Amino acid sequence: MSEPLISIIVTCYNVGGYIEQTIQSIKDQTISDYEVIIIDDASSDNTYELIQQAIKDDTRFKVHRFKENTPGGTGIPSNYGIKHAKGKFIGFVDGDDWCEHDIFRILIALAEQHNADVSFCNYLEFEEAFQKKKKPADFGRWSSLIPYLDQDDDAKDTFEQKAQILKMIAVPWRKVYRRKFLEENNILFPEGDFFYEDNPLHWYTTLLANKTVWINEIGFYHRVQREGQTMSTANPALFKMFIHAQTIKEFLYEKNLFAQYLPNYMLWLFAQFSWIKQKAGHAYPDEFFDALVPVFEDLSYKQIKNAMKQAKINRQNRSIVWALKLKNKEKFKEYLYSKRKIKLKNYLMLHLQTKFNI
Repeated sequence: MSEPLISIIVTCYNVGGYIEQTIQSIKDQTISDYEVIIIDDASSDNTYELIQQAIKDDTRFKVHRFKENTPGGTGIPSNYGIKHAKGKFIGFVDGDDWCEHDIFRILIALAEQHNADVSFCNYLEFEEAFQKKKKPADFGRWSSLIPYLDQDDDAKDTFEQKAQILKMIAVPWRKVYRRKFLEENNILFPEGDFFYEDNPLHWYTTLLANKTVWINEIGFYHRVQREGQTMSTANPALFKMFIHAQTIKEFLYEKNLFAQYLPNYMLWLFAQFSWIKQKAGHAYPDEFFDALVPVFEDLSYKQIKNAMKQAKINRQNRSIVWALKLKNKEKFKEYLYSKRKIKLKNYLMLHLQTKFNI
């Protein structure tokens, strides 16, 4: 059998109410030269049976069912799909999402036209509780990518372009990756007892790609606020996100990119910090503190100060960082939940204490 144009990887766990729509949206694609690798992560509902019914005798669909649910999120199932993929390109669809009928053709054509390693598109969220579509958090960031649209196809992505792409939400299922690019760079999801593994993958692929291209067109619909969804409520496991901060840091050191991308890393870090703070509310402040301390432990005062200045981190968040650097849990909690602007003299005292105590 010849190499299919694309391998579409579908990971699923207890998505019996949605998997048929997901599979149908793939069957409706305007390209037919694909293989679909479905990995059922030991669902305890009727997901597996519905998959079998939906694919019937379509030999393009291959199903693997894990005997036990894997730890963490979709890292292990996704890596199974990547390792078994035979397509020229690799794409993803979550088992409770769906896609526009023409999107894989568009993304592949875009990558082929510009000889790109990665192509991506826009998407909408679908609020299951209210049955309505809404814009994701990065919907307004597309304008920052406009200056790079006319870049020469033979030119590699610039630092400025990669910096803008890093600001986009990390999800892999709105992207198409050239399989050869992933294989040559040994790119896989991190595996472990944590969620949101797509964050390190976003950094790996953005920084290692010679060229990334995009189209501001809605291609995918991501279901949110559904029962049983990963981290839909406050949970101490949220703070495992900062394991990825360490993973990304190690990657940057390994590729000798840490100094160059430290301000970008700081921006990403505070984006995750703000999101988790919103999710957690006032719950688990000790766990929050314990998860963040190691992130800053090996960074020098000068590195942190310069990175926060370049990233334009506000005074309150700077104060939180200095409290973490001093391992001062009480100050961390005070500034974490403060609704008042931190007085300049209080900030300067903490700043100076950090500077001279390190």
